[in-house]
Amino acid sequence: MNGLAAIFSRDPETLELGRTALREVCTPDAPGVARLLPGRARLVACGPEGQRDVARQDAEATGGRGAVSAVVSGEIVNATALARELALRPRDVTPGLLAIAAYRGWGAGLFTRLEGIFSLVVYDEEAGLALGGVDPRHIGSLFASRLGDDVWLASEARVFRHDPRFVSAMDSESFGQLFTQGWMVQGRSLFAGAAGLPLGTHFEVRDGTIATVRHDDDRNLCGSRLRGSAYLDLLEETMLALGAEAFAGGDVALPLTGGLDSRLLAAALPVGTSPQAFTFGGETNDDVRGARSVAAARGLDFQRFDLDPDYLPNGALATVRISEGRLSPAANITGCLMHHFSGKRSMVSGQGGELGRRFMKAVNLLPDRSLLRADPDQFVELAVRRAYRPLLDRRHLRSLLGTEADSVLDAGIRLERRSFAATAGLDTVDRLDLFGPALEFWESRPQLLFNRVWLRVRAPFHTRRWVSAVLAGAPSERVDDLVRLRLIRRLDSRVAAVPWTLTHLPLPLSEPAVLGLRQVARLEPLFEWLPQTVRDHAVAVGKHAKRRLYSHGEKREEWVRTRSVEYVRGVLLDPRCLERGIFREAGVRRLLDEQMGGGMNAMALGQMLNVELWHRLFVDGEEAEESPACAG
Repeated sequence: MNGLAAIFSRDPETLELGRTALREVCTPDAPGVARLLPGRARLVACGPEGQRDVARQDAEATGGRGAVSAVVSGEIVNATALARELALRPRDVTPGLLAIAAYRGWGAGLFTRLEGIFSLVVYDEEAGLALGGVDPRHIGSLFASRLGDDVWLASEARVFRHDPRFVSAMDSESFGQLFTQGWMVQGRSLFAGAAGLPLGTHFEVRDGTIATVRHDDDRNLCGSRLRGSAYLDLLEETMLALGAEAFAGGDVALPLTGGLDSRLLAAALPVGTSPQAFTFGGETNDDVRGARSVAAARGLDFQRFDLDPDYLPNGALATVRISEGRLSPAANITGCLMHHFSGKRSMVSGQGGELGRRFMKAVNLLPDRSLLRADPDQFVELAVRRAYRPLLDRRHLRSLLGTEADSVLDAGIRLERRSFAATAGLDTVDRLDLFGPALEFWESRPQLLFNRVWLRVRAPFHTRRWVSAVLAGAPSERVDDLVRLRLIRRLDSRVAAVPWTLTHLPLPLSEPAVLGLRQVARLEPLFEWLPQTVRDHAVAVGKHAKRRLYSHGEKREEWVRTRSVEYVRGVLLDPRCLERGIFREAGVRRLLDEQMGGGMNAMALGQMLNVELWHRLFVDGEEAEESPACAG
């Protein structure tokens, strides 16, 4: 497991707390390294060899420019290329030395140049300035807390509990986001008093103060208008470069589905690379069949693993502990199954690949022209109406939270309105695409970090280079999946020949279907004459078809009302939970009864579990036994 901590204090006793912080972020298989900077700071990092480093360059070694130290946790995937750019010898460069050289060369710009999944802190001793940040797409995590005149930075906020001045309590705004957005956004923590990093920002620490400073803005990536082959050329070049980095080193695991994102990774495999392909699900699942066919098309060994019907009782506690509540136990349906790959060197994930596709721009597969052509004054309200999906409606949330429900729901709506309003002046398609990184993609980040307990994770689509390449396309190129279909055909015709689970057609035949839907969308004004009940039925049919293709959600609901119901009931109706006064007993029983009657409350119940288990772990200090497969 990876992790880091940095303490800035002139109190020797506070600096000594860094030793106990080691035990919080390190595991026996991921030993820690530490450096004490006399009278100023202690830097701590944990992780497998090559994924953690504490380094220092003194003034003599750098021509009198002043000593700089750095602590890094995680992997910088483009380290070799950057080392050459910085006139360093790649084989002699450690992650910490690379961070120091990047800071000397680019200052805070280092956070846009280094790619991978990592957290780091650079301390310029002469300037008395520390910069703390994460990879450009904020998969890595970093939190800050000011305690008296001292400052703590850590990749896990629970580290702050080692300072007796830090009080473990749940942040009310983060709590609300669990039930409105379904996850926390913009790098937030569930710990009150622990500041997180919004996308494109870093911490600057000086003289006992903490500032959150912006160094990048996705809005600046919009504006290019590449079309046709020029756009495909850029995407192909970028994908091949990212694929070469992601699959480097060998001994790689590649999760596959029958969709497009993981298929694109399979199509971009470097020559001579043979990762272990795998998927989770039943043998008859369309995604499993598609994944097996994609693997066969590339000649890859394929493994299938059943999902665990008892994933909630087996993995809920570990999910909350490792993610600190940023990942819902119900959402973590693969639970602790990644232990199957603990012997692998790394895993390459397709998460984040939906950027630049139909998502947020279509109703089912049909482009939503009413939204795409909305007047700027109407766009925000229309977009929020489409995007805002609280886990519970106002009636159910009032039953659960009482008078707090209205303020929670209203805060969620304001958050989404602010996100869309922040992109005013851009093309509608740009605004819809930027909504993903701003709010939607925060759901996948904790899952990637959770999987790092067992192996190194690489996420090529969660890189600044990929985001820049996708947003370089003209808005008309990003309305649907057409460009992605053509890109995969370019990269590997064998992979393109495998039927797509969404159309059940090979990609060459799916292209005319997507083009046909573009034409059908032009008839949308005619549909407005249809009765609302007819239009609602058409949408419902499409959603039902989607659920038939992607059955994980239905399994989750079924398992919560069967295999896991006693566990869920036991936690949420335990007197300890009810006595906290967060959830009303009548509201809890109502949701459980509805679930048993065929309701779809699994995600809401999962967040309720999240809240209660978080309190047991981080407020009560409970040490409950976990499944051996989840130990990390």
